[in-house]
Amino acid sequence: LTRLPRDRFRHLYVGTDIADVPPAKVPPKPSGSFLVHWHGHYAKFHGAEVIVRAAKLLERTPAHFRLIGRGVGYAAVAQLARELQSSNLTFTSDVDYPTLAGYLRQADVALGVFGGGQARPVIPNKVVEAMALGKPVISTRLPAMDELLTAEVHIAYCRPDDPEHLAERIEELRANPGTREQLGRSAWQLFSDRLAPLVIADE
Repeated sequence: LTRLPRDRFRHLYVGTDIADVPPAKVPPKPSGSFLVHWHGHYAKFHGAEVIVRAAKLLERTPAHFRLIGRGVGYAAVAQLARELQSSNLTFTSDVDYPTLAGYLRQADVALGVFGGGQARPVIPNKVVEAMALGKPVISTRLPAMDELLTAEVHIAYCRPDDPEHLAERIEELRANPGTREQLGRSAWQLFSDRLAPLVIADE
């Protein structure tokens, strides 16, 4: 793409200042629930339909799923939820950043992306935002993640396009609060060391 030498470029990660944003007051999570959080714009590679199917599989558990955002794929995902008659799933429209911070702070676990097909060379923003708040994250593994994240240390991976495996991973973390705490703590430490705004500014 370019004839410029590699030493003319710098590698900067995408960070977030969500931990510094005063969170807005949001409705409480359902009583007694294990809150599974996702936010995004329903791009195909996000795999939101995988999340909806996993929610149906966990309908008899305390897991409650909150999906925040709108986008080109939202209508199809919402229609799937209606067809499955999922009772443990809440859709919320786009929200401002302080409100997103409030919702994400409530989460017991946060979700990344789950679509198959061609792997995107990215670390999704939603993963970084969850790390910044010390939340354990489950996601399909994307190649770019290997630059920073270690499986089962900073993030829990699951297979793409596999609702059953996602449901298993969610239930595994729900049943093991110590594992959730370790993942969240390690993710937050990595964010603080490599992805925090001041760290990126120093680069």
